[in-house]
Amino acid sequence: MKEVKLNNGIIMPAVGYGTYQTAPEETTKNVLLALQTGYRLIDTAQYYGNEAEVGEALTESGLARLSPPRCRLVATRPPRQA
Repeated sequence: MKEVKLNNGIIMPAVGYGTYQTAPEETTKNVLLALQTGYRLIDTAQYYGNEAEVGEALTESGLARLSPPRCRLVATRPPRQA
């Protein structure tokens, strides 16, 4: 997947998979498929109410065991502010 370099030097994926309004029963399956397809940017928030399912997909994919910079968690907003 295409990547972009930010002004601070961090390289991140240009395209991500969004999980807003994804039904919890579908989230794990969909995020796992996105990860298997090559997505490395997963947009999620506490507000979405599906963080547990996103976490399950990361664990099942095996990517959660990778150390940065290949797998990085970045908080862009305080909790409850999607």
